[in-house]
Amino acid sequence: MYDFGHDKIAMGLEVSGVVAQVGSKVTHLAVGDRVAGFCATGCFSTRPVLNAMPCVKIPDDLGYEDAAIITGVFISVVYSLLDIGQLKSDQVSWPRSSMSESVG
Repeated sequence: MYDFGHDKIAMGLEVSGVVAQVGSKVTHLAVGDRVAGFCATGCFSTRPVLNAMPCVKIPDDLGYEDAAIITGVFISVVYSLLDIGQLKSDQVSWPRSSMSESVG
């Protein structure tokens, strides 16, 4: 936890690991699944709690570090194209270089 004046915030956006518990309405994940995902805060904590929607299963041959950074790259690309670039549903964008080269 980091103390920013009146708020204590658990930092971190990207996460990967093994599912320890699932809610009763979660159907695409189970205890023991290897997953990656993101949340607003708290992914650097020992046991982050996430909404199941942005979590995806990861293959056995993908390391946890690589799986976590993929979600960060994905968030950066979506933000860049939709929010900054104002990409519309009838448009196409083709990046000139790999956006993941600037991350990590």
